[in-house]
Order: sequence, then structure tokens, then C-alpha cells
Amino acid sequence: MKRQKLLTAALAAVLLAFAAPAANASSLCTGTLDTLIAAGSCQVGDLLFSGITYTGTATPAGLALPASAFAVSPITTPGNEGLYFSTGMSVETQLNGASSFQDAVISFVVTDLSGAFLDGVNLGFNGNWTGTGITNISENYCLGAATVVGCSAANAGQAKVHNPPQDFNDNLDFPHLTSQVAILKDVNVTSGISGTAALSSFDQTFSTVPEPSSVMLIGTGLCLCCFVVRNRRRRRQKN
Repeated sequence: MKRQKLLTAALAAVLLAFAAPAANASSLCTGTLDTLIAAGSCQVGDLLFSGITYTGTATPAGLALPASAFAVSPITTPGNEGLYFSTGMSVETQLNGASSFQDAVISFVVTDLSGAFLDGVNLGFNGNWTGTGITNISENYCLGAATVVGCSAANAGQAKVHNPPQDFNDNLDFPHLTSQVAILKDVNVTSGISGTAALSSFDQTFSTVPEPSSVMLIGTGLCLCCFVVRNRRRRRQKN
């Protein structure tokens, strides 16, 4: 009976470590970017996205895209949650030979609500071009902050994707674990003096690791399970 209680306690410890936290009141990150900005925050799994902002510029000015031109959907892969953006950025050289561009600056803060830690970021996109066209996204981050402005070198970093040269994905490990990170991404398509550039989607995911106490709880539970199983085998061998 005592061993059975130990086994039950061990299993309970493992299940408790993996138990999902209570759902947050924030809405799911689905809709156009302007609706998420108006909502104030949204959630994907254990990740809360808050403080979302957007600024769009272009040359000619009439090409600037509004926030409503970006559709957002959640990426729900456990341990690698994030956001997927669909849009229609596209430019070509003007009739007078001048370059055209569209630029979208998006910022937000990511917070893990489960007690786990963020340990890395992945940035991807599908930019394409002809002639002198260029597509790229540069993304600055600041660990443990609500803004990238004034970020110390120890907490700052940058992810980049571009075409040309072709590099559709950038995966970075953070220099240290954090429960919160500020993101500022600059999405750009530029035609140059004789070309085109277009971008229809980009995505962002964040990898997480369990908090140390959860790891210890899992380890304790597994050790108790092993102890009970080993004692049962010894008891059967004696009988």
C-alpha cells in the first residue's frame, strides 16, 4: 500500500509539471493587424502578445499599406508558438525610372505566462524580386524589456532575412533565458531603378524551455517511479 501511494504521488508530480496554466482573458491572435492593435493584446498558447503597434510608409506615398492589409493567424506548435502574417506588399520601378518602396514597422512585447522561459526566436519570410528589386526584414529584440529603445548590448540582438541574397529563415538563440522580450521588425520591399519586389507572408515563432522548478518536479517524479518499480522487481525475485 505504501509503494502504491508513492507511485501515485510520483505520477501526480509529473502530471503537475506538465499541467496547462489557466487560460488568459486575452483574445486569440486571429484577425487583421488593426483589430489586434485595437484589442490591446492577444494570446497564442502560453505566449501573450501586447503593446502591438504599426507604422506604414512608402514611395510614392499612395503605396503605403494600412494595418488592415496584414492578416494575422496563430502558430500553435507547442514550445514554438508565434504569429503568421499574410499581406500583399508589392512595388515596381516608377515610369520615370525612380525607385519605389513599401515599408512596414511592427512592434510588440512577448511574455510567457506559464512560468517557462523564452530561449530563442525564429524569423521567416517569402520575399521575391526581379532586376534591381530587394526584399528584407530586419528585427531587433531586447530581452526582459517592454521596448527595444535604450536596450543594453547584453540584452539586444537582431534577426535578418532577405532576398537577394537568398536567406528565407533566421533562427537565433537568446544570450540568456527571459520571460519577456520586446520585438521591433522592419519589413521592406524596394524596386530599385529597374526591378520589382514583392512579399506575401512572414512568420515569427519563439522557443521556450520549462522553468527550473518544473524540471526538478519532473525529475523527482521520475525518480520516485523508478524507485517503486525497482522495489517491485526485487520483491518478485524474492518470492
